[in-house]
Amino acid sequence: MIPGVVNSNGTWNGAFGVLQREEADFTTTSAIFDEKLKISDYVRVYTMDQFIIVSLKPQELPRYLVIIRPFEAAVWVSILISIIVWAISLWALQKAYSSFATEEAMSLTTALFYSTATFLEDPPSRLPTNFPGQILVVWWLIVCLLLSTGYRSSLVAHLTVQGKTSPIDDYYDLVSKEKWQWGCDRIVLYGIAASYFKKSTTPVVKQIAKQVESVDIEAGLKKVLNGQYSLLTSRNRISTVIESKYANDYGQTPFYLSKGGYYLSPDLGWCFRKGAPIHHRFAQLANRLIEGGIIDYWLKDVMALNIKRNQKQQNEQNGKPDSKEIYDNVDDSKVILRMEHLIGVFLTFLLGIFIGCFVFLAEKVSGRFHWYKN
Repeated sequence: MIPGVVNSNGTWNGAFGVLQREEADFTTTSAIFDEKLKISDYVRVYTMDQFIIVSLKPQELPRYLVIIRPFEAAVWVSILISIIVWAISLWALQKAYSSFATEEAMSLTTALFYSTATFLEDPPSRLPTNFPGQILVVWWLIVCLLLSTGYRSSLVAHLTVQGKTSPIDDYYDLVSKEKWQWGCDRIVLYGIAASYFKKSTTPVVKQIAKQVESVDIEAGLKKVLNGQYSLLTSRNRISTVIESKYANDYGQTPFYLSKGGYYLSPDLGWCFRKGAPIHHRFAQLANRLIEGGIIDYWLKDVMALNIKRNQKQQNEQNGKPDSKEIYDNVDDSKVILRMEHLIGVFLTFLLGIFIGCFVFLAEKVSGRFHWYKN
């Protein structure tokens, strides 16, 4: 049952509605807010789980765009404008020079071809005969040299390491994506996230809340796999599901979990109805377990057991053998040869090469002395 949300008249639905009507004594795993303290007594049990963003791992950028990727769009536009401006300047200079000289004026088309060919490192062999035109060409050659050098070095870098899309690590990355959608895990959305989105005054959080949709965790992950979609949920909850159902034999998954997270509430715990006689006994026991570190240890152990159980069920559905059966069938008497096992062989091989080289040099030296004696 979802924790529930409070209505305008002060009544709750979900688990807290049951608690408010005194149909139950307590509810487990709940975040704490002012509205909940009005109808229940809170006992801290767990540390707060981070609210994170789940997306696809960064994908490789299209390879056919690698030829233009070394420069940004603004740089390419600036280069195009520079080519046109330089061509017009050369054309105007040559036309002004031809007005009082016997030379034929250069056409604007020729000047544009001249400028473009120089930028493409194939300049015409014929230079302007007048000194101002030659100075203008020299400066353009220097500019083209700098641009081509920067382009080559950047192109080599892009060809060596393929670029990838930027990951989504926070709300600002999420809202900056074009044509992007996001949803929130239904259990989280109608519990702790409802009050968080309602009370937040941050503009980016308001934008997230305005466009967020409620989805089941499995349906949300499928939408993430289809692309241009992110899922908002708690880290421990989603990590258990992903590692159980989407991890391969090497533990690799197609999902990216944001590095940073958000704490929507100070802690997680149990909420007891007002006047419940068991409240104080549970509070004392919870404090002892927290101080002893038992709860954190238990939480990690439970997550590991859930992952193993879900993986076993997944393997049974797919017809794969259980990992325990695979490990039981491994022959421990056979050892796989690795580099550390072969280091002695390589050292012996190198020692033999050094001895052979020494003997060869000794034979050559002794042969020369024998020739001098004869």
